[in-house]
Amino acid sequence: MTKNGRVSQVPVGLHKAVQAEFQGICFIFVAVDDVDRLIGTTTIPDRGVSQDATCPAGASVAAAALTHIR
Repeated sequence: MTKNGRVSQVPVGLHKAVQAEFQGICFIFVAVDDVDRLIGTTTIPDRGVSQDATCPAGASVAAAALTHIR
């Protein structure tokens, strides 16, 4: 799904996450408990809006979700 997209490692809270960007869509995946569980977010900017906030918004949602897992 992200073939020919940009993939990078990003911090999400105290965790490291994989971020993939493809055609204006940002996917973020955070492994919890050594990949036994994953948190994933998909963020899509509104048409005509800058994509700059798309991935940080997804990272914020993932960080918020991590506060509820323990």
